[in-house]
Amino acid sequence: MKKNIFLFFIGIVLISCSNDDDNSGSSLSNTPQAKAQFDNNNYGIYKGVFVGSSGIVLININNEGSLTATIVIDGVPFVFTTTETVTEGTTITGLTFTSGTSSFDFNVGSNGSVPFVSNHNITGHPNASIDIIK
Repeated sequence: MKKNIFLFFIGIVLISCSNDDDNSGSSLSNTPQAKAQFDNNNYGIYKGVFVGSSGIVLININNEGSLTATIVIDGVPFVFTTTETVTEGTTITGLTFTSGTSSFDFNVGSNGSVPFVSNHNITGHPNASIDIIK
């Protein structure tokens, strides 16, 4: 009888264990995505948090030849794009990204310093903020 109870508890413990290595695309990468050649200019990858709900932000400034942004809010990804262009090594002021009715402006110094998001209007999140770093 004691052996059966022991096996029962071992089985419960094994069943209740889960794999926490879920890479479903709703988290930031653990491997470098940014190209080292862009470390000291405005091009590259910027990552951050979406505060006001649970979220993460990834902004790609020509790291792979495109201007895109992804904000994952409460596990749901939103892809932002822009029709504007940027020049390597220049200050970016008010680069507007949009996704449906949501939008925000990206700003950064010519050397990649002091990145910040302004004029954000994210549908359903009126009091949210976005904090990013390179």
